[in-house]
Amino acid sequence: MRNGNQRTGAVIALGEYRKMRHDPLIQQVIAYWEALRGGRPAPLRAEVDPRGIEAALDRVFLAERLAEGIGRFRLSGMTLNDLMGMEVRGMPLTTMILPEGRERFSRALERVFQGGVRTTIRLTAAKGLGRPELVGELLLLPLANDRGDNPLVLGCLVTAGTIGRAPRRMTLGAVHEVAYEATSPAGPRPAPAKAPALPDRLRSKGFAEAEMPRYIADPAPAPATGRSEAPTATPDGRSTGTPGGATNGVRQGGATPQTRRPALRLVKSDL
Repeated sequence: MRNGNQRTGAVIALGEYRKMRHDPLIQQVIAYWEALRGGRPAPLRAEVDPRGIEAALDRVFLAERLAEGIGRFRLSGMTLNDLMGMEVRGMPLTTMILPEGRERFSRALERVFQGGVRTTIRLTAAKGLGRPELVGELLLLPLANDRGDNPLVLGCLVTAGTIGRAPRRMTLGAVHEVAYEATSPAGPRPAPAKAPALPDRLRSKGFAEAEMPRYIADPAPAPATGRSEAPTATPDGRSTGTPGGATNGVRQGGATPQTRRPALRLVKSDL
């Protein structure tokens, strides 16, 4: 028995087939994506309206390709943040996978980035103290980038069980790929436009795109001398402040050392 367009062609038992059935939220996201695609290789990022997948929104994420087999979270719903115990935006997708499964996951992810395949992956979280049984189903769908550069992936992660003590990284189970064919060429890319404002009920679920974090160091302040210096005066009697143009501890622009923002942000990761 051949299973449609699936890349297996193997005979499977009825019990195994039932295990392969998708979660209803996964089915909803697939149906929405297929409607947007309309026979094209992939729908455009600009065409994705969060209101169309509102029921699954806190489980949905968007990722962009950085290199072969490497993608990072561009935005995500709250489920992934809760699963990892941190904000995942800007982090690699392999963050949620245990090291022994990352190479296999990267190969599956790259095939989705290349297009023509949508993928679901069965996941199981490692158990331990404060970490009860937790299983999940991950959906990966290709998206076309509106700018025409790095391809994107629309994903959805549905879990069953208690998260417990985060982070909960997963082991890979069955990887199920479904090939599809484009019956119409990709449509013209729309002009870039500002995304409409999301209602508060959607924004609170975490699916609100913003700029990636930027960590830029400010110039280091001049070392303190520990002594007060008297201002100098010009021949006409006007004061010029402290020698060398300093302002007695006040930086140009009005920011004092107490109010100046931190120069660096250190991020420690155990990946």
